[in-house]
Amino acid sequence: MNDSQNQSYSLLSQEEIDVLVSFLLEKKNTINSDVLSQQSIDKLIYLISHDRHGILMDLFEPLSELDSDFLGTLHFRSTAKEVCELQYALDSDTGFIKLTALNKTTGKTLSITPKLIEDGDVEDWGATISPSLFNRIARSLQLKYSVETHDAVCERFASVLYGDASHPIPAVHMPTNEHLIETLL
Repeated sequence: MNDSQNQSYSLLSQEEIDVLVSFLLEKKNTINSDVLSQQSIDKLIYLISHDRHGILMDLFEPLSELDSDFLGTLHFRSTAKEVCELQYALDSDTGFIKLTALNKTTGKTLSITPKLIEDGDVEDWGATISPSLFNRIARSLQLKYSVETHDAVCERFASVLYGDASHPIPAVHMPTNEHLIETLL
């Protein structure tokens, strides 16, 4: 963020000013002078100036460059009509999560790893994955998953991050309702 502080924010578009004013009015009862330091204001303006449609909670889209028929190119699915399920499990040896695609028509399985999605990445996901990233993987690969799988992903995420599987997960880590409905079996 240091690079952004060298930029001049003296000239904001009317849209950027409207978003900033709207945000500040909405939050006026919950923010204090500590929150509105110059550094905080610069960060807020940086976010606004880099997203003309408003402040996005989800700024990272690691799967945007995947071909829509990625699983077809891997000969995992013949057509998009073949329903494939994204499954979630924990490796009993490492405690890391394992993601697997199951072609419900052919019975084929495919291990979904970071390296499969991004060449040169690592093989393991680690101890947890955010529900929003899990959902993005499903949407990008045109996979579906069950409510039980979604619940397991959320419980593990809350357990690892907050030490309690039933701890509420902040909305920034959750898929939108629209995205969730799109991917549920």
